[in-house]
Amino acid sequence: MVVAAVVAEVVVPNLIRRGVVVEFSTVSGFFVDWGGIYVQVAAINADTGSLVNLFAGYLKGPELFLDSQEPIFRGVLESYSYLDRGTLSTCLLIDIWVHLRNGSILRAEPPRCVEVRPSKALKELVRARVTLNPESMVEVRVPQREILKKQETLAPIMPLEYFCYRWENVSGYTYVTGWVDLPILIVHNDAYYSGVVYWGISLGMYNERVTFRISVSYGFDILGRLAEGESVDLKIYSTGWSISEQYWFSALGDVLPLRYQWAYIRARIAHIHQVEMLYLFCSGDGISTGNERILQYVYAVSVYGNTIVGGVRDGPPPSDLMGWLFAGTREEKLTIPGTSLEDGKLDVGENIPFPLIFSYYDTCTADFEVGIPVGAIIATLLGITGPYAALIAPLSISLGAGQSSSVFVVGGLQNYGVRHGQGFNVYEEVYMRVSNYKYTKEQCFLFFCSRCEYNVPVGIYFRTY
Repeated sequence: MVVAAVVAEVVVPNLIRRGVVVEFSTVSGFFVDWGGIYVQVAAINADTGSLVNLFAGYLKGPELFLDSQEPIFRGVLESYSYLDRGTLSTCLLIDIWVHLRNGSILRAEPPRCVEVRPSKALKELVRARVTLNPESMVEVRVPQREILKKQETLAPIMPLEYFCYRWENVSGYTYVTGWVDLPILIVHNDAYYSGVVYWGISLGMYNERVTFRISVSYGFDILGRLAEGESVDLKIYSTGWSISEQYWFSALGDVLPLRYQWAYIRARIAHIHQVEMLYLFCSGDGISTGNERILQYVYAVSVYGNTIVGGVRDGPPPSDLMGWLFAGTREEKLTIPGTSLEDGKLDVGENIPFPLIFSYYDTCTADFEVGIPVGAIIATLLGITGPYAALIAPLSISLGAGQSSSVFVVGGLQNYGVRHGQGFNVYEEVYMRVSNYKYTKEQCFLFFCSRCEYNVPVGIYFRTY
């Protein structure tokens, strides 16, 4: 996968500038030298799925101009034209390294998301803001021993400001798919003596935006540890979005005893494994800091007009996919206070709306809704096996309604009991699959930040019994 870097800080008269101006600021009391801040700006190409570097370099001041007439940036923005229905937005992902006066280096984690409407950025100047807060950053390991080895023939040793950090793709661990059917809801009526279970799901019913979020998972020496048979700890964030637009999708069905049904949408997904590199004098061969990360996202969705292409299938999804889905998740019985599942079961005629389930799990107001099992899908489609497949199988991205934690995907489950002579008038217990990983949400108030961990529903796979 080819990733190009473009330096875009060109002084152009305001009247003819088109593109994006990113305005950087700091919280009160955080003093920085703008020339000591290294920035990497990347965007997702909706045609190829690649993560394209638009800028990599030190700031010259508190503003960075990205020229949409520059061919690479223009190509990225134009790649969204077939998806745009008038209000489409995506994110520029901005990684930031801050050199402090005491010699340490802080990095923004996760990358900052700057919302951009491609159609607007092609025609006019768009402004976006990024606020730097040391409370929402992590300290970067500086591989001093490796630096000294590379500098044996270089004297004197230069200050850290002459070193550049960048995220680079790892060859052989970057995967981009063509069009695939992504399961967004799986219902399994797993007993003979059971009622008929009705389900329904709707996106964009109230003209809210359908939003595909980006998952970013950080770890140290991930590939090396897996090769040695060691365990890997991941810190996972659901951040920004690859696509957000006023689309619409709806599906429903009745699941008889001992049957499956699943709803799907047509989309293309990407899995990008990167390593953080340090470059001496910002050129030549890089040195790995040991930090690695995995990005997963939907980079295109099939649409007809404003309707997302998809449907309903009878029977279970492919067995390999289900195998990885089960391997990367655990089953939990749903018992939700203040709902029809407060007693742990749906009696005949009772229903449980999805918003009540999502809000129950969304303990950090992270707006994580329908978990698309991208990790399990990637492992299945590409035939990945072994420790790496086991690592990525629990990873999922959020498909949601809107861009806040106050609006949820519409739909739910209902126990019909006997319907058209099928099933029995008995209660149903409801189970769902939850990722083996906890996700992290950054929460900031004024100058203070903390990180909140929460569980993520995946699939969404419901089993009634």
